[in-house]
Amino acid sequence: MPDPAFQLDGRLLFRADRNQQSGKARGGGLCVYVNKDWCTNCTLVNSHCSEAIEHMTVKCRPHYLPREFTAVFVTAVYIPPGAKANEALKELHNNISSLQHKHPEAFYVVAGDFNHVNLTDTLPKFYQHVTIPTRGNNTLDRVYTNKRDAHTEPSPTPTWASLTTSPSCWSLPYRPLLRHHTPTQRTITVWPSDAVPALQDCFQRTDWQIFREAAVREGEVDLEEYTSAVLGYISKCTEDVTSTRTVTGYPNQKPWLNAEVRSLLKARDAAFRSGDRLALRAARRQLTAGVKRAKAAYAQRIQGHFTSNDPRSMWRGIKCITDYNTRDAQCPRDPSLPDALNNFYARFDDDDTSPSTRFTPHQEKSPSG
Repeated sequence: MPDPAFQLDGRLLFRADRNQQSGKARGGGLCVYVNKDWCTNCTLVNSHCSEAIEHMTVKCRPHYLPREFTAVFVTAVYIPPGAKANEALKELHNNISSLQHKHPEAFYVVAGDFNHVNLTDTLPKFYQHVTIPTRGNNTLDRVYTNKRDAHTEPSPTPTWASLTTSPSCWSLPYRPLLRHHTPTQRTITVWPSDAVPALQDCFQRTDWQIFREAAVREGEVDLEEYTSAVLGYISKCTEDVTSTRTVTGYPNQKPWLNAEVRSLLKARDAAFRSGDRLALRAARRQLTAGVKRAKAAYAQRIQGHFTSNDPRSMWRGIKCITDYNTRDAQCPRDPSLPDALNNFYARFDDDDTSPSTRFTPHQEKSPSG
């Protein structure tokens, strides 16, 4: 059947017709409708048809999307009642895993008729959101996402048909990170281009012997006073040639986001509001190139932590990769903790003076005896 027979007003149509590999005599297939008011930048990623499963994936790149998500992947699934669950799950797992490997920060929606198959058996990080029966007393039609609170339906809900035809039956409790995490502010030191030469000139003109003579007490140099005086002077000279600035960090901000990418984002938004399609395409191309450059620079900076032969720098790189936050770890302040640890780990070093005894098992008499 031609596409106009399935076309809906204000919707983009993506279809995957059933072929002979499905093993069925009658036609059919899958289709996905995307609201044009939400997204127009959509592409068909892949489709598959076999006796075990039919699935189709559509990639959506809406203009307005939470920054923690790079794209939205919608996968329509149909698993026949007589299909083997292991084969269907294997095919679906390979498809979703390959997409997650290429797009780890995307939002995934897997929906359709699963019949007797449960997706969480192979993908435990996906959550099922349909909690009402859809076929009699059974829940065969399911919706899975990779976010726990991404979608909920009110109770009571009439039928599955009303869920699919009335979007107002569903609510979106998901809140972006920017709304439920407060931004953080930190002060950084800005070094102008002429700060290093000015600081070097200041140190060359400094008479360092004055600090040593001032720290002499009864013919001996007080190292603590000498060190504090020198460090205080260095800090004062550094503050004279540098400036400070307050930087605001947002919870959804990517670590590779720099000033160039921010300016390209503003240019793309301005082109989108103007309605000029040619300018929007050019802005998107420039933004894509700028993001690639920023990610490459960030990758080189992370790799530099492991090539400097500095344990502190290597640990800093590990924290960046694993997103480890030292502020979340709280060490106990109990002064008796070191002694308790020493006693625990040294408990085997004590001399055992008790005599060893051999255990002799009790021999029961045989019934014949």
